[in-house]
Amino acid sequence: MNDTKPMVMVVDDDDTLRTMLVRVLAVHNFYSSDFGGAQDAVSFYKEHKDEVDIVLLDMIMPEMDGHDCFFALKKINPNVRVIVLSGFCDEQKLKKMLDGGVCATLTKPVPMRDLVDTLYTHLA
Repeated sequence: MNDTKPMVMVVDDDDTLRTMLVRVLAVHNFYSSDFGGAQDAVSFYKEHKDEVDIVLLDMIMPEMDGHDCFFALKKINPNVRVIVLSGFCDEQKLKKMLDGGVCATLTKPVPMRDLVDTLYTHLA
């Protein structure tokens, strides 16, 4: 793996959006690993936390939502960097996540330029 490219973990249950995000990330010189469910993402992160630079995290997913996923990731690495992507979310849960250290929130649909700029800002 080329260490000059940041690794982004994409966690979103929308297959179409996840595929598009992975393509956009590749065009902008990012590596990515993508997951349709939070539980798989947490399992991956346990094994690869030192390789993941930042996480793009959807809020509303079946089985485990973005809030619970974020705090599971924080148990593994208290310094995990997370950007929340969501079209709708529970404001109280989002506030707890922001208080817990979420880097940024972006509202879906997010312009890809804004996403890339936000990633670069929080990877600097």
